[in-house]
Amino acid sequence: MAVPAVAAGIKGRPSSYLGRMLPPYTKPHLSFADQLALLVQRGMVVTDQAKAVLHLQRIGYGRLTPYWQPFQQFVPDPNDATLSVRSEQFQANAEFRHAVDLHLFDKQLRLLFLDAVERIEVALRVDLAHALGRRDPFAHRSTAFLDAHRANQPFQGGTRHQSWLDNADRAVARSKEDWVKEYYATYSPPVPIWMAVETWDFGTLSWLLEMAHPNDRAAVAKRYGLLPNTLVSWIKTLAFVRNISAHHARLWNAGIINQPMVPKPFEAPQLVHIGSDLERRTRVYGDAAVASYFVGRIPGLVQRRLDHRVDLSARQQMSTKVTSMIVADAKKVSPYGPISCATHTQGSSIVRLSFPLPPRTRIPPAACPTTTTLSSPSPPSKTKGNAASPGRIVAPVPLM
Repeated sequence: MAVPAVAAGIKGRPSSYLGRMLPPYTKPHLSFADQLALLVQRGMVVTDQAKAVLHLQRIGYGRLTPYWQPFQQFVPDPNDATLSVRSEQFQANAEFRHAVDLHLFDKQLRLLFLDAVERIEVALRVDLAHALGRRDPFAHRSTAFLDAHRANQPFQGGTRHQSWLDNADRAVARSKEDWVKEYYATYSPPVPIWMAVETWDFGTLSWLLEMAHPNDRAAVAKRYGLLPNTLVSWIKTLAFVRNISAHHARLWNAGIINQPMVPKPFEAPQLVHIGSDLERRTRVYGDAAVASYFVGRIPGLVQRRLDHRVDLSARQQMSTKVTSMIVADAKKVSPYGPISCATHTQGSSIVRLSFPLPPRTRIPPAACPTTTTLSSPSPPSKTKGNAASPGRIVAPVPLM
């Protein structure tokens, strides 16, 4: 694959990319104080400069940039008046703390996803090991026990299965678990599938699921009330979100590459609505709906709402403007009512986050006074003691 000229350019010299000549990067290194001064010069409001500098030292200018970009002005494109481009200047009343609050919100969002995906991943390990292990303890190693058409497709100079098996074997070899050492001290390799799955990551599991024998793939999908292709698509999209969350990357307002397939009405009717608006699948909402669906179908787990209370200091409380930006890209996602209610009073803030549940009741707007809403098919929690005290984020999530 050809390397873009811009990536191979020599420092200080112009490069080309997609046929366009680009200038070299010449911006200077700035101290943290100078970074803040630049933001102020561009119109950002900073209410506490000392704390703002500390945030830049702790979080970093580059990491915070995507969180304050929604507050920047859009101006006509000088090359095409019909288009708009983002300006470096900020909108009126855009505050530095808004970007920090969004960053904190995104952290909580990633933690909620990791909690849900952990349960789904562990269940999928058991499902695959049980289904394939019935055919042969080492069924994952031979295309004779898999979907031969998919497993033998050309990939990176070999086949998909060989590439996958190399990665799977490396995962076992890297494992520091005591049981791996005990196995190799007792038996000759390889490791049977019901042991090997414990060393694989979610991506490795998703690849094997896609290559599994059609009957095994259908059997696993049936456990979740899904068609096989829907199951594979949903596991892949959750693996993508899991990687974002595990590597501490931005999940809020991030584009979802492996978008979830829209289910048929007879398999998951409560999720059909993600197909009526592209933003429901290109942003995190669709994955939240998918995660909630799986958690509700995992055998042995009772789906109920669990309050996650996270203390926030006054400097971290969510402002009305911040909450508005959180939901700006997902306001159209569902006809069933709000997923979050944000109530703002002087010195306090309440933000409720929830993965969607199947619709049981419609929530009238009056149920959340002075709110902005992140829509989803999620009824209000009926758990006692769910009222939030000032300075807390309350996130009722159906994870248990």
